[in-house]
Amino acid sequence: MSELEMQLVELITEGRSNRQIAARITMSEKTVENHLTRLFGKTGCRNRRELVVAHLAGRLTGLAPEPWEPGVGAR
Repeated sequence: MSELEMQLVELITEGRSNRQIAARITMSEKTVENHLTRLFGKTGCRNRRELVVAHLAGRLTGLAPEPWEPGVGAR
């Protein structure tokens, strides 16, 4: 998992909302939603609760970060 993805998981585990997460890491709420959608797909979790349970059970640590591609996601 990327550093950002782990940060998102930690903030979700703390019970923070998308709005609170967006303010904390300085991105739009929609961008947080997009990252979470990808994170759910990557982990196989269907919702925040499953993501927190997987994190607390230590099942997310072995996920490899996605390969970086120049220009992908850049503005």
